Amino acid sequence: MAPYSIRSFLAGQTSAAPSASKEFSELSKKQISAVFGPTVPADVGNEILARLQHQRTTGTLDSGFNAPGVDEQLLLNALAWLRATYPMDEDAAIIARLDEEEREEERALLAKAEKIGLYKPQQSAEKDGIYGKSQLEAIRHENEMKYEEELQAKQTQKSQADEIRNLSGDSEIIQDSQRRAVVARRTQSAEWVKKYKERAVLSQDTKPPEMSKIRRLLPAGIVTLVVVGACYFLAQNYVPPPRVARLFPDIPPAAATYVGLFVMNAVVLVMWRIPPFWRFMNQYFLIIPGAPRATSILGNVISHQSIMHFSGNMLVLWFIGTQLHDEIGRGKFLGVYFASGVIGSYFSFAGFVLRNNLTTASLGASGALAGVIGCYLYLHSGEKMNILFLPPDLVPAIPANFILSLLITIEILAILRGSRKVDNRAHLGGYLAGIAGANLIRKQREQQRQAEIEIERTWASSKGSGKGGYDS
Repeated sequence: MAPYSIRSFLAGQTSAAPSASKEFSELSKKQISAVFGPTVPADVGNEILARLQHQRTTGTLDSGFNAPGVDEQLLLNALAWLRATYPMDEDAAIIARLDEEEREEERALLAKAEKIGLYKPQQSAEKDGIYGKSQLEAIRHENEMKYEEELQAKQTQKSQADEIRNLSGDSEIIQDSQRRAVVARRTQSAEWVKKYKERAVLSQDTKPPEMSKIRRLLPAGIVTLVVVGACYFLAQNYVPPPRVARLFPDIPPAAATYVGLFVMNAVVLVMWRIPPFWRFMNQYFLIIPGAPRATSILGNVISHQSIMHFSGNMLVLWFIGTQLHDEIGRGKFLGVYFASGVIGSYFSFAGFVLRNNLTTASLGASGALAGVIGCYLYLHSGEKMNILFLPPDLVPAIPANFILSLLITIEILAILRGSRKVDNRAHLGGYLAGIAGANLIRKQREQQRQAEIEIERTWASSKGSGKGGYDS
């Protein structure tokens, strides 16, 4: 499961933060609260201010800004504070950057021309032969003529996905600068996207609504218990249909279950990329601690925004999920999958609420997949496992209980370090739920085994007494 900002339902991956400008000095917690409000931690606020200042001084404000978990209005306030505290000519910085990009493009073009033999640099003006100079002039003229056209073409030829990323909440930080001609580079074709983006905002408030922690946690907790109960009922009562009643009888049951889950997750992934769905997706497929909606505890389990996040989870589901499915059956597998998903989601949600981090949201099937992994490894805790994709002849098998312990330890250490890139609490909750499910399965297997032994004893006793009566 991956954390996202409230407005990052359209955003791509966040790049690493650049080093802070020499002009900027870190603020105290009290000063950060004055700029952002009480919901933004001091370290996050200083990082955002440093990155904003870096973009101001390097002339890259027009390229957008990603600040997970912080409302756009707070970012605008931060930008206004920087402008008041560190005044500078932002337009001049942007123009200087554009000029440098143009010179860099020209140097690259000349280097390419020299490489293929169209141009040779001369040692002095006297040695500029007609070939060298005319080719240089032709290249320069062609570059100057096409430069503006290329800039416009890059904007008009962008794919819909690029437009969505550029119009996400991350680029709203520069809306004040967009009033200036040098920064206003949006195309008119994006207005329809902007309309749906504004409609997708669930609240116009600049800070989460006031409510107690119990009030935030209780509704989602009830939904979690209901879903877990439903999963237990499914695991205990599911009866596989006969082969003739199956929709795809020639496909193994594990593969059919995988295809169903894959399609569910893929449909939600596509819906995140369709602007009219954005408000609906924010309401039911994204956990937002600041504005909680209880049913999103379940919806986010099949929700991904990133293709890489989706692909990674689906690979784990195929390689490990199908093996667990073959071992325990469809009913128990789906019970473990969705119960682990909602429990992992609630672990994540509760962690955000208890730490007063109300503006960071999360989604993804990683908690459910952690439960599948935890269940599979716990069921085979006395066995050794080969590492996936590594040759067993070169890499020795590792005890399953060691692998599971290592995975849980990694998540705990990441939580203690305060990792913000991955939702480790959701992973930890998923592992624990998977282990609990494996324990139930083990107990049921033991009960079934004892019942079978008792039946065999009863049958043997009955057969023995019957045989004795016949002989006599």
